[in-house]
Amino acid sequence: MNRDSLGQDRAPRANGRKYEFLERITAVVLAIITASLAWMLLAGSEVAWVRLFAEKWEVAVILGLFTTALVLVSVLALLKSRD
Repeated sequence: MNRDSLGQDRAPRANGRKYEFLERITAVVLAIITASLAWMLLAGSEVAWVRLFAEKWEVAVILGLFTTALVLVSVLALLKSRD
């Protein structure tokens, strides 16, 4: 077999940072998720100043954050596994 058929003749990625922007966005969303978990713990212990909006809006925001995080992590993992 020659080198081309083994896939060893590919051009190297630019410092391995092909998906750096997507990684940064994902990291920010995951940090927000971590903060929202702490916020949910405080809201569950009935601290009065934690309630910012109606409960249904708070649930919708949390679900949106978790969905966004799941999609971003999945897309990033898929893209990195295809390289």
